[in-house]
Amino acid sequence: MDERADALAAASQFVLDVEAAAASVVESDSPTAVATVGSLEVAPGPSNVVPGRVEPRLDVRDVTAAPMHSPVAALTDPAHRPPPPRGRPPTLRPRA
Repeated sequence: MDERADALAAASQFVLDVEAAAASVVESDSPTAVATVGSLEVAPGPSNVVPGRVEPRLDVRDVTAAPMHSPVAALTDPAHRPPPPRGRPPTLRPRA
């Protein structure tokens, strides 16, 4: 069971990391900052198959651009991320 590379379990931790990064920015830089994972695309989709890929849709907003860089850096810089769950590091790619 420990050898299973469950991408959804890793994505679940990522969602919690997004929440923590946003809360940190709100406390230290900007009370109007927001970061949300609005949806997750999980593949393959059957309930009896371990997910191999998850694409989260991340939205980071604020009334000014500067505070938005902090949570994005915390989530994308490997030095700031916690160790990956189950040994599977996420691959993060920005989309327009």
